[in-house]
Amino acid sequence: MKQEISINENSCMGCGACTIVAPEIFELNKQNISSVKTGYTEKQEELVLRAAQACPVKAISIKDEQNNQIYPKQ
Repeated sequence: MKQEISINENSCMGCGACTIVAPEIFELNKQNISSVKTGYTEKQEELVLRAAQACPVKAISIKDEQNNQIYPKQ
């Protein structure tokens, strides 16, 4: 299953929690806002979820290929 990761740049406070949990997937850009590095495998989807859960302001959202919200739950 291919997931879509979105980062709410207005909510992201640049704490870097996602980059600590999943440095191969997330990075902080020049504005100190989280961004997704290109390409990650399906095997890393659990790591993506853990990184999103580590975000203190829930700036990272994840949807499945049918556009269903995986995280945060609505």
